[in-house]
Amino acid sequence: MIRLLAFLLPVLCQAAELVVYAPETASSLRLHRILAADPALEGVEVFVTSRWRTFEDQLAAHPTAWALANAPLLLEPGWSPVLQGRRLGVASFRYRVIAIDASPSAGPLSAATMGLLQECGRDRVDRMIADLFPAYQLPGRHRMVGKPADLLQILGLELVGSVLVTPTQATQAMASFPGRVRVLAESRPVRLPLVAVRQPGESPAAARLAGLGAAALTELGLDTLVPFAGDPTPWIEATAP
Repeated sequence: MIRLLAFLLPVLCQAAELVVYAPETASSLRLHRILAADPALEGVEVFVTSRWRTFEDQLAAHPTAWALANAPLLLEPGWSPVLQGRRLGVASFRYRVIAIDASPSAGPLSAATMGLLQECGRDRVDRMIADLFPAYQLPGRHRMVGKPADLLQILGLELVGSVLVTPTQATQAMASFPGRVRVLAESRPVRLPLVAVRQPGESPAAARLAGLGAAALTELGLDTLVPFAGDPTPWIEATAP
């Protein structure tokens, strides 16, 4: 009996854990402080990072952790979404492929390397691109970067022919390169950041994170987190608001 208790005690006392991937946050430390102080996450150990590789490492180190991340996380096997982020009443956005000084006569989109932020495993990037742009032949060569600011840098230095960006990043590009940015393609609707778990069935993550306060949601760029409404391809086609 004593041996059994010694084995079970660490398991029973293990705190819930949340790993957050927030590449567009201004400060991972600030976001961490806000989340850790939120009453909804009392007793939950929170990890925040703006880099995918660190996010992967944290998930590997904490195999029972919940994840709050961009929707391409669902390309990774074993994840089940439980909550969906919403902003201004909608649950989706569209990526854009942009270039500088591009013209219709510049050649096919497949002719150059495309830069993109790493938001899934490297072995799943081709699937991500194909899901996003089924009607386009996009570059077969990709250059992945670790943070959004790097996208504008490699675009400005002409190290890539185009970059894959969110609407916020596209606005930043237009401000950095006035009058020079061209939108080459727009993706299918993609879900806003969501909460996912690796254990099937009802999860306490949904009840906890659905109660996040306004400060935490604002820092995440969301208005609310609502129960996930599943569909056959949950990361790429958001349900109608």
